Amino acid sequence: MIISYKYNFIFIKTQKTAGTSLEICLSKYLGPDDVITPLSPPDEEIRRNIGARGPQNNKNLSYLPIVKAVWRASIGNRNIFNSHMTLEQLNKLKINISDFEIVTVSRNPWEVNASLYFYEKNKRAGKVVDDFNEWVMSNGIENFNKLKKNDKYIADTVLLYGDLNNDYSSWVKKIGLPDEASELLNNINAKSGVRPKGLDYFSIYNDASKKLIEEKNKYEIKQYGYIFHD
Repeated sequence: MIISYKYNFIFIKTQKTAGTSLEICLSKYLGPDDVITPLSPPDEEIRRNIGARGPQNNKNLSYLPIVKAVWRASIGNRNIFNSHMTLEQLNKLKINISDFEIVTVSRNPWEVNASLYFYEKNKRAGKVVDDFNEWVMSNGIENFNKLKKNDKYIADTVLLYGDLNNDYSSWVKKIGLPDEASELLNNINAKSGVRPKGLDYFSIYNDASKKLIEEKNKYEIKQYGYIFHD
């Protein structure tokens, strides 16, 4: 998650949509007052290697006068801002969301959940069930839930995963980032290559898990015309 005062946007990071790669790229051009949340050690190494800013302003709200000093002191050194924060959480921290352009990435929800399953299975070896459909029935997600505020979805710019390089290139030019910002994304590929090669997402769903993801993600599916390919 990024809050950029320099470029006036909030990047809400959805899962399995190249969000980490985008965070790494954008971090290179952010200012000293912008909020940058921490990534995993390997991803932070990638960020350092391209000369980008690391985590900053994520542990305190001292720049927000509305937050009482005694409350800030009670937080200590914990992260207040984290990588997958929602608009509702930011709203509770008195971030005036309406002052920013809300930016996110959308991807076919059935593909998102398949990708997330194999990522979790790789990350938490032995702790994730072998049956994909069983996992979906208990753990299937709605990415756009992060964009809800008062039960309404809020997003000013939605980059489509299926055309991410072009969408990202157009957006960074619009907000005034240098030309190299769009080219940089081509060289960053964080948290990829976990799903078995050649495995199509539609081949592993059963009727029940397919329906569950459809119900959970009704808004995103309708808004961006996603279909279940088989």
